[in-house]
Amino acid sequence: MINTALFGGTFDPIHLGHLAVAKSICEQMPIDEFWFVPSALPPHKNSFMFSYQERFEMIKELISMDSRWFISDLDQQGEKRNYTIHLIERFNKFFPNRKLYFVIGEDIVIQLPSWKNFDSLINTIDFIVINRPVMNPIDHKLLPFFDKLHFVNMEPIDISSTQIRQKIQDKQDLSSLIHQKTINYIQNKLNFNNK
Repeated sequence: MINTALFGGTFDPIHLGHLAVAKSICEQMPIDEFWFVPSALPPHKNSFMFSYQERFEMIKELISMDSRWFISDLDQQGEKRNYTIHLIERFNKFFPNRKLYFVIGEDIVIQLPSWKNFDSLINTIDFIVINRPVMNPIDHKLLPFFDKLHFVNMEPIDISSTQIRQKIQDKQDLSSLIHQKTINYIQNKLNFNNK
């Protein structure tokens, strides 16, 4: 059985915080494969700075940093809104014999029961939980699905994609926020000269 982590997100664009999550999980968990899965049409977002293909290409530029890193386009399904349960079903179909983990932030744990087909989802996968500041912390051990949660600690990284997109629009320095390969991609795509 191959231990496989799936890291979904819009990655609009991918930044150093995302890479730190991937590195921390690969260091602290017995993960054989770590898959970045850019979202095509997530339920919670309607607009993007970068197209799906551009976001995919930016991630693809970075996966050579670790031999366990991969990228999947399984979330790209036309005009249909995609949910985690759909992604897991497709991934199991194309990549069987995997023990699947889905990466989430600690602030998402309390929301999990509201996810589409949660009962089926929690019986299919485990969750890797990245520590994040939570306004109303809960005792995770009281949750009925606590045994499906695996906690990974990492230093907080104060980076937001919204902040980065604003800096791109304002043509400000990005070097402390995103990888140089991503900066190069953005420069080439947007004719953007990073100061």
